[in-house]
Amino acid sequence: MSHELDGIDRRILNDLQRDARLTTAALAERVGLSSTPCWRRVKRLEEEGFILGYVALLDPKKIGFPDSVIAQVTLEKHRNVDLDRFVGEVLNIPRVQEAYLVAGEGDYWLRVAVAGSEDYERLLTQQLLRIEGVTNVRSVYILKQVKFTTEYPVEGP
Repeated sequence: MSHELDGIDRRILNDLQRDARLTTAALAERVGLSSTPCWRRVKRLEEEGFILGYVALLDPKKIGFPDSVIAQVTLEKHRNVDLDRFVGEVLNIPRVQEAYLVAGEGDYWLRVAVAGSEDYERLLTQQLLRIEGVTNVRSVYILKQVKFTTEYPVEGP
């Protein structure tokens, strides 16, 4: 059962979003607690699912994926079996960074990391368009990223 977030919990979440490598002592100092109560709060926030995990954010350009494409995918049918099949296939394509079932235009929107236009063409023709039930993929090539954040605003009431 989740508890109501207080001001200290919110400061902990905000500080950890900005730097998940903070030591307990450094985090405790920032939020105005001693180390043990701060550690207990972090553990509780993890156990209650407020904190899902900790990651290292990589520079996609430095690892060979300088470009991203948004792919709007339309399926022929919308039965649960068709949706599940598509999701199962997409989960096995590592360069699909995000996938959303949407209402409105298309059925799914994907963000795909690519090494360039030829790389995307291969991924499109050899993987996405070969998924059973896919009838159309409309692609938007991202020219420039103007904002990127993994932080959510954790504000008080």
